[in-house]
Amino acid sequence: MTVRITVDPGEPDPRHIAEAAEILENGGLLAFPTETVYGIGALERDANACEKLRLLKERPAEKPFTLLLHDAGEVCRRATRLSIAAQRLMKRFWPGPLSMVLPTGTPGEEGTTGFRIPACTVTLALLSRLSSPLIAPSANPAGCPPALNADEVMEFFDGKIDAVLDSGPVQLQEPSSVVRVGREGIELLREGALSLEELEGAARGATILFVCTGNTCRSPMAEGLFKKLLSEKLGVEIEELPKLGYRIVSAGTSAFGGSCASEEAVEVLRERGGDIESHVSRPLSEELLTEADRIYALTSSHQVGILALGATVDLPGPALEHILGPLAGGDISDPIGLDVNGYRLCADEIEQGLKKILESL
Repeated sequence: MTVRITVDPGEPDPRHIAEAAEILENGGLLAFPTETVYGIGALERDANACEKLRLLKERPAEKPFTLLLHDAGEVCRRATRLSIAAQRLMKRFWPGPLSMVLPTGTPGEEGTTGFRIPACTVTLALLSRLSSPLIAPSANPAGCPPALNADEVMEFFDGKIDAVLDSGPVQLQEPSSVVRVGREGIELLREGALSLEELEGAARGATILFVCTGNTCRSPMAEGLFKKLLSEKLGVEIEELPKLGYRIVSAGTSAFGGSCASEEAVEVLRERGGDIESHVSRPLSEELLTEADRIYALTSSHQVGILALGATVDLPGPALEHILGPLAGGDISDPIGLDVNGYRLCADEIEQGLKKILESL
């Protein structure tokens, strides 16, 4: 017989969550709620349990299961390419009713994997106690609608699974939306709780942050040059970038707010078709880190400062180390105290780094 473990949907008893986790750790199959529908899970690392689940669902071997995880860290470690569009969807809809199919695997043997972080207190509590992610299809036989409560799970699978974690009816009562995210953008594989319009709107554009020390020369030049290069690549005017969802900003780890860009930096940008004459310096802040999709440090010491501030911030989506990198292969030299030719050399270094970034975007 299938065991029913009843829990409060808002404050599940840790003992009951531990009981459910033990069933999975011992190779069992467990049905559980999400905010969308009930699912059936097996530990990914347990090959026997996974095969039992595949047979129960009559799932062909070539059709993989979605992985349910507690946070985005494991997704970032597994994905071979994590596009800005994927990051933006993570930040906007995870935890939530979105499954994302992302490129995974090894060079030469690249495949895809579906990932989801559900917005369900009970399921997140369960996932946090497990030694591996769950493979988790919906709780229904082929051709039947997914179960929306534990009674429907029992009608389908009583005696065929080990237990059902019962927290009452699910909230949304429709499946998660499924998208494939790659270099070409997003492809809707299944429309569910989220529409294609919502998903495309959230995935569009990017917020790019450049960081130096005082935010009066190097990072403003990086900001101004990148706006110019990006607008040229997209075939639009710089003023049109915000309408396309692009926000390019800069800040300083030791900046005092309100300072202008240096005269030399303004002159060098003007020579290259950029404009930072109206630039006003700003200090690096938790808000900027939270909003950024990519962060580029002008030197390794700036990276250290960014990580130090980021340690105090609970960022949505990927962890800071997955969106932070150097602007160039080495430190961008500081032009403070040099004449305009020194600034031109600095701008050359910056522009070389920016062109490589632009290719990756």
